[in-house]
Amino acid sequence: MKKLILTACAVFATSFAFAQSNNDVTTQLGNGNSAQVDQVGAVNDNSIMQQGDDNIAKTDQNGVGNMNESESYGNRNEIDVTQLGYQNDSYSGQLGDDNYAWVSQTGFWNESAQYQIGNANDAQVLQVGLANMSQQVQLGDGNTAWAIQDGILNSNDQWQEGDGNFAYANQSGMLNESIQTQLGDGNLALVYQDGLGNYADQWQQGTGNGALDQQTGNLNSSIVTQLGDGHMHVGTQTGDNNSMVINQSN
Repeated sequence: MKKLILTACAVFATSFAFAQSNNDVTTQLGNGNSAQVDQVGAVNDNSIMQQGDDNIAKTDQNGVGNMNESESYGNRNEIDVTQLGYQNDSYSGQLGDDNYAWVSQTGFWNESAQYQIGNANDAQVLQVGLANMSQQVQLGDGNTAWAIQDGILNSNDQWQEGDGNFAYANQSGMLNESIQTQLGDGNLALVYQDGLGNYADQWQQGTGNGALDQQTGNLNSSIVTQLGDGHMHVGTQTGDNNSMVINQSN
């Protein structure tokens, strides 16, 4: 009897662990692609990879182990994520054609990264609370990049190499930092950070330039370097240990 009870408990525990396990892998290689996954609670995970033609993928995971990865190699790409609570993470990918990617993670150990290599790029992120971080690299064509992280260990880093550029960040409270580097063509880049560790660094190398920082309170700094063509910078840091270094050239 005792042995039977232990066996029943073991079976129950195993099936309970299995019941919690969300997970998914999705892979579609050519033509009309699309995909959508919703996983609600426990040790989420997910991964999607679509190789060619009309891609699009969405994921939406609700709580606990989150994590995601979506890659799309060519054609009408898109990726859209959303993970709400606990160990968030994410990564997007995309290699060529009409890219776009968006993620939104709400609470706990956020993080994200999105690299898109060529064509109409975009990429956005919005992470709300706790260990934020982000990185978006887009190497050629339409660029844009956005971000916005709301609170705690913020950071961000957006680097775009050529064509339409524009980048924006906006981080609210705690150990802010941001670094935006755009090397050629349309440039502009903005950053607003609200309170505590601030620091920003915008370096744009050639053509339209722009930049505009604004950091409101605590350990501010800012370093901007724009080397060739349209330059301009605005600045403004309101309270605490300000500092700023700006070099513009031509």
